[in-house]
Amino acid sequence: MHTKKIIAFLFIGIITLNYNFISCQKKQSQMEWKYIDFDQIPEEKNSNHEYYSLFNQLTKYRFNYILNYNKDIFFLLGNDDQRKLNDSTNSVIYATYDFGDTWHKTTLGKGTVEFGCFSGEKMFVLVQEVEFPRSEWKSAIYSSEDLGKTWKEELKSEQGNQIMTMMFYSDKVRLLAILHYTPYNDSWVYEYQYTEDGGKNWKKINFNSDFNPEGYQRGYCIFNSDSTILYVDKNTQLIEFNLKTEQKKTLKTWNIPEDMKFSNIIRDPKTNEIILKYASKKVTEDKSALYYVEREEYVVLPDNYFLATYGDLYYGLVFDQPLSTYVWSTDRGKTWNKEKLDYVMIYSNWPKSYYGEGYMYMQASLFRREDEHLGRGNRFCIAHPILNQKTTK
Repeated sequence: MHTKKIIAFLFIGIITLNYNFISCQKKQSQMEWKYIDFDQIPEEKNSNHEYYSLFNQLTKYRFNYILNYNKDIFFLLGNDDQRKLNDSTNSVIYATYDFGDTWHKTTLGKGTVEFGCFSGEKMFVLVQEVEFPRSEWKSAIYSSEDLGKTWKEELKSEQGNQIMTMMFYSDKVRLLAILHYTPYNDSWVYEYQYTEDGGKNWKKINFNSDFNPEGYQRGYCIFNSDSTILYVDKNTQLIEFNLKTEQKKTLKTWNIPEDMKFSNIIRDPKTNEIILKYASKKVTEDKSALYYVEREEYVVLPDNYFLATYGDLYYGLVFDQPLSTYVWSTDRGKTWNKEKLDYVMIYSNWPKSYYGEGYMYMQASLFRREDEHLGRGNRFCIAHPILNQKTTK
């Protein structure tokens, strides 16, 4: 009799556990997803690559950057071989003008497309022409005035000069960070060059020695006018640097916790406010924070929340391996929504783009879903939260 009770209890327990598992699986998502299978793109569908025909066609590409023009029009920038990067690698731009329904592929010759940006309606991309040894690398900047349908070469660097990034105030006013190889001592030096006539003439800029030593990274400064940039010095000083006179002026200072260090400077895409991003100085910590320069407001974020902003909306991926969580707040971090992405695998080194009201563009791997018709394997994904739902602390 006692044995029968135990069996009955275990049976009820199994039913209860099974019911809870199914309930979790059928929990309504707070997000909307679009999955794009590159195997179904006509040009890729007919591919018979000796290696990649065994896998998803998306996996053969190495995409370095995702560039949005708006929510529906965006570009995947990279090259055509995930496994190697050499003088046989071809640059690739994959464009979609209808939210990923159809795709158009372009190449700008050998190399890889590393970065892209818009100046008004004009699109610019940076192509690294791969040669070996690295001292023979060259870079080229191309522009398009019809959203990537046709291209014009704007600038090509000399051998051994690698353009690391580019910034535009307008089509005429530009700033480049260039990695310059010096053969006499086999070393690399960063140079900054400025033009105000669309690249016909360039001026080498001599930043003061206290300029951010990692200034070549994107996000190190922003334009303030056609002749001035803003950057952060000594962690808590906003500097205005005049590109014509090479004079600097301290505009503002502030105080933050001593264990935090400046990461990058942005303008909010909705409000145009200047926002500084901070992270912990300790590599063992994942603290993050935002500082609003005009408001003089320091906003502490939860650990590991390195997010995008869009007005009062904060959003982005939190990598808590092996799975990730998408988080967002519509009230500047007072309350949060979270969705555990237990149906896709996202790697932190894959490029991602954030745009507008919570849209995220990325490559992901499907490995467990109720919607089996979607299949398994790598997909390009577009996801965004269903806003105005109940939030949680």
